[in-house]
Amino acid sequence: MINGIIFTIVVKRYLKLIIIIAVVLILILSASFIYFKKNNANNSSSNTKQSDQSDKDAEAKRKSEAREENINLAIKKVIVKYDNIDIAVSFEDIDNGDSTNILGDKLFIAASTVKIIVATDFLEQMQDGKYGMNMKMGNHDANYHLEQMVSQSNNDSWALFNNLLSFAGEEQYAKKIGITYVSSNNSIKPNDINAFLGKLYRGELLNKENTDLLLSLMRVTHDDRYLPGSAVKANYYHKTGKYEAYVHDVGIIDDGTHKYAISIFTDAQYKDYTIDGRIPIFHEIVEAAYAAANIN
Repeated sequence: MINGIIFTIVVKRYLKLIIIIAVVLILILSASFIYFKKNNANNSSSNTKQSDQSDKDAEAKRKSEAREENINLAIKKVIVKYDNIDIAVSFEDIDNGDSTNILGDKLFIAASTVKIIVATDFLEQMQDGKYGMNMKMGNHDANYHLEQMVSQSNNDSWALFNNLLSFAGEEQYAKKIGITYVSSNNSIKPNDINAFLGKLYRGELLNKENTDLLLSLMRVTHDDRYLPGSAVKANYYHKTGKYEAYVHDVGIIDDGTHKYAISIFTDAQYKDYTIDGRIPIFHEIVEAAYAAANIN
């Protein structure tokens, strides 16, 4: 009984303190419960978001691969119709990087297609202050020879730029922008020149002024029968190349909504396919690739 009385006295004396401690403990437990519940909810939400993003990425990859395969098959259906001719095609959606390549890693004599790379090399060095458009080259200035080399495919103007930049310098420039150019026999891979076109059109190689300048020269050229001659209605920026058995055309197709880089290289004897006789092949490939790329 005495113990009970003592306990009652102690409880009454420290009741307020006991209540305060109890309240504090309840608050701590409540806060801990809310924190862990919220943290678990956030983790669950984060995991859900990550899972959703992974699903979206996987679906985007699947669609991209299916699209690339459709483009590849469409081009091959054209190529298979033609015998006794090597046809290489590199095609890329400039915006999203979807691409397909058929014999794209094979070295071809580049012919005049490489002139746009030489022009870009010169324009970059001009941006750096090394050269100027008004500088004298032969009987004319650099501006004149740039237009002659790109738009008119003038070999004399090309030779002047080669002398100015040097073949070794041009190879070094190609390597710097991530492509391979063999100056000793003027060879390049369709994949490489197509990658160059994408970088050029995205503005990765030159400032806007010089990018626009080069594209304007590629817009109107001496031979618009190959890529631009197709039924695809779009703006074309391209460079044709012809040398002995080789006929190529490389360029950009911009229909106002989609932008594509395409490089078509052909190698065949004249007895099988004349220069002009290959024009329909280019048209068919451009039309097939474009149609496949634009299937929803």
